Amino acid sequence: MSATRTITVTLPANVAEALYRMAQDFAHVDGYGFYCGPDPRCFTPDPDASTPEERANHAAARAEYETEGSFTTTGFGLGSYSYDDPALTEAVRLLREAVDATREAP
Repeated sequence: MSATRTITVTLPANVAEALYRMAQDFAHVDGYGFYCGPDPRCFTPDPDASTPEERANHAAARAEYETEGSFTTTGFGLGSYSYDDPALTEAVRLLREAVDATREAP
């Protein structure tokens, strides 16, 4: 495993704030369409835009995911989804720490 490396970048505070807000905006996504993964619990099939078979596929995938952490069933039709991007969520946390540190610095 490699050691953590540090890169120092000097940004105006308003640019750092803007990057933080942008990452925060993109870290969480709500939408409507086809399932885009990775967690079937974050998707809800639309009863008007999915077949009974697709809804059954989704229920099976949720159950499999909850017990095994993965699933093999696909084909859920259209529906709503809500997704938190883990990498962007971490970037938001790190940017928030950096922005807060600039406020605390003399």
